[in-house]
Amino acid sequence: MTLRHEKLATPEEKIIEFLGHNEEINNSKAREITFIGSENAVKRIFNKMIGAGMIKKIPGRPLAKTGYRRGRNFPKESN
Repeated sequence: MTLRHEKLATPEEKIIEFLGHNEEINNSKAREITFIGSENAVKRIFNKMIGAGMIKKIPGRPLAKTGYRRGRNFPKESN
């Protein structure tokens, strides 16, 4: 029996894929789709993606309702 090895998507790739089909994402949804249990780990990923211009924080929301949208450098081919 042979199992084919396929590269698993990185958390960033999963977030990009999700945002390719949805307007916004939050920490809870990101943890669900990436299988990361730590809020702080996802915050670090979000901050890295913000720094790269891939996503941006939705302004005017309370901290508990923080959400993120596609940024100026969001990949064009995300579908």
